[in-house]
Amino acid sequence: MENKSGEAKVQKVKNWSPVWIFPIVTALIGAWILFYHYSHQGPEVTLITTNAEGIEGGKTRIKSRSVDVGVVESATLTDDLTHVEIKARLNSGMQKLLHNDSVFWVVKPQVGREGISGLGTLLSGAYIELQPGTKGSVPAQYPLLDSPPLASPDAKGSVFCWKAARRASCRRAIRCCSAAIAWGQWKPAPSTRRNVV
Repeated sequence: MENKSGEAKVQKVKNWSPVWIFPIVTALIGAWILFYHYSHQGPEVTLITTNAEGIEGGKTRIKSRSVDVGVVESATLTDDLTHVEIKARLNSGMQKLLHNDSVFWVVKPQVGREGISGLGTLLSGAYIELQPGTKGSVPAQYPLLDSPPLASPDAKGSVFCWKAARRASCRRAIRCCSAAIAWGQWKPAPSTRRNVV
């Protein structure tokens, strides 16, 4: 009986396959999109108010001089359930708008002694106006006002403060007069978790 022996053929197994090209490229593109998104995010801002009427996460815009500069991300109750905490995200490069004297307020239709304001929001909905500041570092949170400030931070004039045991019932924009001549306006202080006037 004759034994025949031969050499076995050794064939290399491919370590990769063209099939993997597509998922690898997809993963790289996804990682780049995530990196680009988070690296180009603007600053987050925390606003405190007593009522979030008309404010919706992902919809309510933040504007400065009629230009979109950010959007509200969420609105939740504070831990003590007495105020509303609004988280907003400004666009990239808008950090320079934020200072200690920056002011935020809600723009919506209002009727007062000075007339009707905010009519443009009847169709578009309420939005938050940002008045850029010029002084001081960025605080942990800003009060969200129900109405615009009476004057800009660089306006000329004097500011007088009155302290009382309880919050006054006077509304905003009441004229201060002497001998029938208006010399100023009453501006109630905003009520936040840190100050109640």
